[in-house]
Amino acid sequence: MVNPIYRFFHKLWRNLVAFIDKAPISAEEKNRLQQYTVFISLGIPTMAVYGLVHLNRSRYLLSGAIFASCAGLCVGWYLLRQLKNGRIVYRINAILFGFLIVAMVVIGGEGGSKILWMYIFPLIAFFLLGKIEGLLWTAGLGGLAMIIFWFPLPYVERYPYPSAFISRFLITYAIVTIITYWFEYFRDRYRQRMEAEQQQLTREKTRLKKVEQALRVNQQRFQEILKHSRDILYRRDLKTGRYDYISRAFGALLNYTEEEIDDMAYYGVENMIHADDRDRHRLFIEQLLTHKPGTAVEDTIEYRMIDKNGASHWFSDRLAVVADTHGKAAFILGNNREITAQRKVEQAVRHAHNRLLTILDSIDAHVYVADLDRYDILFMNRKMKKAFGDNTQMKKCWDHFRGGDGPCPNCSNATLLDADGEPTGVFEWEGQNPLTLRWYINYDRAIKWIDDRWVRLQIAVDITRIKTLEHERQASDAIVRRAQKLEAIGTLAGGIAHDFNNLLSVIMGGVSLMDYELAADHESRVTLQQIEEASRKAKELANQLITFSKGGLPVMVPGSIGKLVFLSVQSAVGEANIRCQFKLDPALWQVAFDESQIWRVMINIVRNAIDAMPDGGTIVITGSNQILGPDGSQTGLMLPEGPYVRLSVRDEGSGIPDSHLPQIFDPYFSTKGKGTDKGTGLGLAITHSIVTQHGGDIHVKPRNSAGGATFTIYLPAVHNPCDPIMTQHRE
Repeated sequence: MVNPIYRFFHKLWRNLVAFIDKAPISAEEKNRLQQYTVFISLGIPTMAVYGLVHLNRSRYLLSGAIFASCAGLCVGWYLLRQLKNGRIVYRINAILFGFLIVAMVVIGGEGGSKILWMYIFPLIAFFLLGKIEGLLWTAGLGGLAMIIFWFPLPYVERYPYPSAFISRFLITYAIVTIITYWFEYFRDRYRQRMEAEQQQLTREKTRLKKVEQALRVNQQRFQEILKHSRDILYRRDLKTGRYDYISRAFGALLNYTEEEIDDMAYYGVENMIHADDRDRHRLFIEQLLTHKPGTAVEDTIEYRMIDKNGASHWFSDRLAVVADTHGKAAFILGNNREITAQRKVEQAVRHAHNRLLTILDSIDAHVYVADLDRYDILFMNRKMKKAFGDNTQMKKCWDHFRGGDGPCPNCSNATLLDADGEPTGVFEWEGQNPLTLRWYINYDRAIKWIDDRWVRLQIAVDITRIKTLEHERQASDAIVRRAQKLEAIGTLAGGIAHDFNNLLSVIMGGVSLMDYELAADHESRVTLQQIEEASRKAKELANQLITFSKGGLPVMVPGSIGKLVFLSVQSAVGEANIRCQFKLDPALWQVAFDESQIWRVMINIVRNAIDAMPDGGTIVITGSNQILGPDGSQTGLMLPEGPYVRLSVRDEGSGIPDSHLPQIFDPYFSTKGKGTDKGTGLGLAITHSIVTQHGGDIHVKPRNSAGGATFTIYLPAVHNPCDPIMTQHRE
């Protein structure tokens, strides 16, 4: 109860201050003042009538109070009409009503005023001050009335109240007060709700105004954009087939007036599409309409349109299908942009690109581009595609070009950019490709790619022919040096061997004569046999030396070499613990050869193979036809193009050390030591000399799949097939 009283006096004080400050009143307060003005307007004549009635009945005290209150109401009515702020007039008049009610209660009673005002003022006057303030006024006055009922004031003219009337009055007073309070309460709630709705409407109206303003601004912007846009925007109604909107850019680009554009919107613009593009455009639209409406499908087509002057223009038309409320295709929206200049630029770029490709494809070199960091292949010219294939998707350069499993050890990527990320220039290096076995001189440099990243450009020039020529020159020089050495040895051997043979003939003749003359059991016969054996070996050595002399030139006769190979190998093997496997082509070409010398060649090679396998093993002898040249080249051979018979002897020994290869065919080179019982070092030298004099070549592979060495001989064929030689085996 304290809080409402406090709020009442606080509100009263605030209103008094507001009146002094002439603060503006609220709409609700103004409404209450207007109601109070109406109440005063009705109350003044009513009170005047009652005052006259009581004055006529000689009730001077009551009539005086009524007339005094009537005068106060008149003053209040005047003030309310004249003043802008009637708060204080409102409260003063309420106080006057309070005094009037008290006076009427005091002097009313039976035959008095019938306490008429006690029913009127709580209901109307006091609750116009508000539900809380009205409740306080009515409660206060009701309490005061009860005090006066039970404790009459002395020395005052009054009329007594019956006890039954007092009870009915108090009950009625309380009911009327409660009803009036709740009426004011719900009226106040309704007013608050109405004010809230009014505020909401005001806010919504403000928002709508802002939306309308923004819409107008956006519409103006959109119109400005359309006015200055070079894109043609349009919408086509699929139901009617007509265009219900075409932007003005259409006329600006194709030289049509707005009236002509309106006609085209009605009759369609398909006839303006270039004749060569109409079918493609129609099929594109049909394909676009097959998509389910509402999926926001967009697609683009490029085609030509003819302007009013007959000139053609390229356009890029981006279209979208829009569905209606039922989900069916209703409209086609289009954004058509002229790309004539862009097409010309693209065509110029395409021509420049084709010219560059033509130049790169015409270069007799391998050209490719790869990413510096990821090693991805980005470009290859035609020559490189032909050599390595053009399926480079997701391929790395080290894999596709060199068959590696990671970046190359000598990769130049790290040297192409300096510490500041700037190119260091051309990096030149030379190497052999492990896949093609061809030699290249490579020129690497870092360049900017189309996406602004650094990549490696490599131009690789094939120098295999130069390398081959260098190798051939080195081999020729070696052959010349070897030939000169052999010639010197041959000259020496030719001068010594004949004299040595003559001396040996005398010695061997003397040994034979002594052997004939001595008795069978003579003790010198063993010595004579040793002298005879030594003389025989010396004569054999002399015959080998004669091979280097001019008298050792081969006497070559065309014939089948297969049989000679078979028999010579058998002769060389003899009773050794060696297994021979022959793989001779039954259709070997004929060869021009000296039978005794080729026999000696096979004997020397097979004996070397036998010496390499002291514990026994297998020797594989292969014979085949071979064409050297563009259709069947063999690298490392110093031979002209043509047909050859290829003979190879492969053992299962320990192979030949790489350090021995340069001297393998040199005279007097041997790994068996010196001495007639170990070797003279002339076997392979004589073999090389014989093969070379036959117009062929011999080379050695120091290690094969079986671990041993392989000697291969090439002899020129006369290109006539010989009789078949069956493959034979000797265990």
